[in-house]
Amino acid sequence: MVNQEIDTEKKTRKKRKKKFKKLKKTVIFLWIGILSLLGGLAALTAFLNEADVWCEIIENLSWCPKPISSESVTVPKPSIPPKSPKPPSVIELATELLTGNNPAGLQIEILPSTTLKVGKAMKMRLRSDYEGFLIVFDITHAGEFITLFPNEYSDQRQQGHLKVGQSLVIPDTYYGFDFEVQKPGQGILVAILVENGLTVVREVLPVPFVASSESSTRDILQRIRQRLDRTIRSDSGVEKSIRWSGIKIEYEIIAANGTIQK
Repeated sequence: MVNQEIDTEKKTRKKRKKKFKKLKKTVIFLWIGILSLLGGLAALTAFLNEADVWCEIIENLSWCPKPISSESVTVPKPSIPPKSPKPPSVIELATELLTGNNPAGLQIEILPSTTLKVGKAMKMRLRSDYEGFLIVFDITHAGEFITLFPNEYSDQRQQGHLKVGQSLVIPDTYYGFDFEVQKPGQGILVAILVENGLTVVREVLPVPFVASSESSTRDILQRIRQRLDRTIRSDSGVEKSIRWSGIKIEYEIIAANGTIQK
């Protein structure tokens, strides 16, 4: 019996030793795993800390952040749309298209002066160094176009023809009335002398003494210039440019009491 108990106790001790060895191995492996994990995290942290260095050394690594150049971060200035150019006034347009070309030495004078009072009569006197056909029209600051000459009241024998050295007064004795100044304002008188025929220009003139609107005035001025830029066929069949001269004179109309209205 004693021997059996001793054998049983030995077997029990052996089993305990085996269990302890297994537990010891398990603990050892567990610590190894923990240490490996901790070491891997530390290595990864160190690698990430040194990533910028590797990216500087090896520029083509796909995971490297792309360098931000100064050009890419420059904020463009907001584009300011250009201002539309202001269209010229009707008076500026008439001056540009129909004056400044004066080979005939055309002259125009407002009588009694360029400053006129409401209710008073006005006349125009014109002279030229060349012979030709005359057009005179008024353009107000409001943009109105008014044909003054030729008209149905002027000398029908003359038909707007101006001779060399002749002094033509408008309105003349054939009108039967005066040009009476009616309201304060400013404007210009434009005179055009066409040396070799007036028909091409006369066709685009509005009815005398009837004021046109500003938009119509712009169109009339453009059409007059287009007609003046045409060529005409001479008696010998040769095409030649129209010879013309254009001038302007400014005027101002004030109230009857002499005050100037702005």
